[in-house]
Amino acid sequence: MSDKVLYFAGKAPSSTVPDAILADLKKLKSLKPPQLDMIVGAVLAFMSSPASYDFASATSEISSSLKVSGSVLKNIFKALILFFKGALKHGVSTANVKADLMNCGVKEAGATHIAAMWAKVLPTVSRIVSQAQLEVNELEDMQWKFGVTAASDEMRRVGSTFLQLKLTVGKGESKQRVNLEMTLPQFYDFLAQMEKVRSTMDFVASLDPAYGQ
Repeated sequence: MSDKVLYFAGKAPSSTVPDAILADLKKLKSLKPPQLDMIVGAVLAFMSSPASYDFASATSEISSSLKVSGSVLKNIFKALILFFKGALKHGVSTANVKADLMNCGVKEAGATHIAAMWAKVLPTVSRIVSQAQLEVNELEDMQWKFGVTAASDEMRRVGSTFLQLKLTVGKGESKQRVNLEMTLPQFYDFLAQMEKVRSTMDFVASLDPAYGQ
């Protein structure tokens, strides 16, 4: 693969990304949508509910169904998790998720399918990652700005409004910046989910005064 910029790696050239990760992502090239649904779906289900998803059982079932060795499947899972975490960390758009996958050797149809799957769970995964970071780190700053999609591979997205969030969280003596990009419906869903979490925490705190201390 020629040296290309990969957004999930922070716009780094592909030559700086471990060959093993690129090779495992490229293995998605030969898979059909139903097979992608199983493999990518398992990764996204795990990222959407890491505390309750039984990844070990899912790996065994998918391995048996697709007749793929467990070790090969685990490597693909690992590459996909790193890919999606990178996309989330760097605020990669759906269009650029698709572009990255194609630059990693995935066919356009497969890349489009995976990008669409990612877009559906992005609000949930963003909420979970943000919650996890805010639980163990202190939110020091938050910036936001609105934008309008001027061009897209999907005509229905042109002219749609999106929101970019930039969070700065303290991790001990260091700081980490987290970039998120959401459409307005996704942002409203994110706010609704966060409100539910806050309500639950307030309720628990009311039962146990020591909880919030």
